Amino acid sequence: MNRSKPTSGGWKASLAAVLKAHNAAKVNGSVASHATRDKRADVLYAGFKLLRELGYKLDTVHSFRGKHMQALAKAWEDRGLSASTLQNNLSTFR
Repeated sequence: MNRSKPTSGGWKASLAAVLKAHNAAKVNGSVASHATRDKRADVLYAGFKLLRELGYKLDTVHSFRGKHMQALAKAWEDRGLSASTLQNNLSTFR
């Protein structure tokens, strides 16, 4: 299996591409507000940055797996985030 690093700019470029393609959409098919889009982007960028701080060196957001979500949830809980904030963050990553 080839695990070479992508040349497309790493996880930030990968996340930017995903956000550009999908951040405006809501589950019900309508368009999300700019505030919602900004909040989603903030949560996602902070989450991937935290993963790097925790030792996970994802080269692309497409490498994100369940173990990464579990690590984020534990880190957020350890940092004392409220249950509602945890739920919102987890929902953003889905």
